[in-house]
Amino acid sequence: MSRTLLAILAVAGFAVVGTPTVFAQEGAAPAADHAAKPISGVVVSYADNKLVIKVKDAEQTIKTDDKTEVVINGEKKALADLKAELKVKVTVVADVATKVVSGKAPKKTDH
Repeated sequence: MSRTLLAILAVAGFAVVGTPTVFAQEGAAPAADHAAKPISGVVVSYADNKLVIKVKDAEQTIKTDDKTEVVINGEKKALADLKAELKVKVTVVADVATKVVSGKAPKKTDH
């Protein structure tokens, strides 16, 4: 009985919408159009939640928000610490920078 009801609901979903209905699950991976995209370049400027970087021969403006993480030489920093000429790798999800990394983490020394 429950399989028959499920089949009827599935067919009804196709009939009403024309495409299958997909329900997002909590903790599910982001949709393909929101997949993380890394961008490497050099900082031109940062102001008003907009990071401008030079990528090859063009400038690209990337939105930032209060959740954007900045790491410079292995240390967490603020967006305001992003200065011109700094080489960066920016992770972008849904057109917003989620992480900006520059330099390398300092080597650990054994004492």
